[in-house]
Amino acid sequence: MTIKATSGIQALSRDDLTLSGRLVTAVRDAILRGDLAPGEHLKEKELCDMFQVSRGLLREAVQKLAGEGLLVSVPHKGLQVWAPDRRAAQELYSVRGVLEGLIAAEFARNANESSRSDLFAIFETIRALPLESTAQELVEAKNRFYRCLLDGCGNRVAAQTFTQLNNRIVMLRRLTLSQPGRLPQMIAEIDAIITAIRDRDPETARRMTEEHVRLAAAVVDLRFDELETPA
Repeated sequence: MTIKATSGIQALSRDDLTLSGRLVTAVRDAILRGDLAPGEHLKEKELCDMFQVSRGLLREAVQKLAGEGLLVSVPHKGLQVWAPDRRAAQELYSVRGVLEGLIAAEFARNANESSRSDLFAIFETIRALPLESTAQELVEAKNRFYRCLLDGCGNRVAAQTFTQLNNRIVMLRRLTLSQPGRLPQMIAEIDAIITAIRDRDPETARRMTEEHVRLAAAVVDLRFDELETPA
C-alpha cells in the first residue's frame, strides 16, 4: 500500500520518541528500585513534576507500564504501583519455575563458550557477596545472572517472555533476599545449576533451577505469613 503525501500522516519526532522511551525506563527503574513503593498511590501532576515531562508523555508511559503489570488502576483510588499479594506471588512463581527451568536447560544445551564464561564469572561475583549486602545489591547481582542466561539460551521467545515476567518478580525478590540466611542458601542452589551447566546437562540444569524457584517461592510465602501477622 502506498501512503499519499496528502494523507495527513506526519513524521514522528525522534526527540519525542527518545524522551518517551527514557521516561518509561525512568519510571520502571523507580518502581523496581523501590523509590515508588508497592501500593503507593500516584498523582499525575506529581509524576509530571518529578520527571519534568508533559501529561501526554506521562500517560503514554503509564499505559506501557500498566501493560507490563507494574502499574494498576484501582477503582475509586486511581493509579498505584502494583503490590503483589500471596496469590499473585504463587501464580508468578509457578510460571517462573517452568520458564526459568526451560531457559537453564536451553543455556546448558546451546550456550557458546563466551556466554558460559560470562555466566561462570557472574556467579563468582555472587558467591563473593558479603552477608551484609543490601537487598538492592543482591537483586542487581541476580539480574546480571539472568540477563546472561537469557542472552545465551538461544530461545528468543522464552527470553522475551521471561523479561516481561521478571519485572514483577524483582519486586518479590526483595522479600526473599531480605530473609536472614537466604544468601548462602541461594548461592548453594545456584551452584547446583552452574554445575549442571558446566557438565552440559540440560535436564539436571532444568531440575535444579525448578528446585531453586520452588525454594524461593516457599520463602516468599513465609514472608507473607510474617507480614500478615500482627505485631
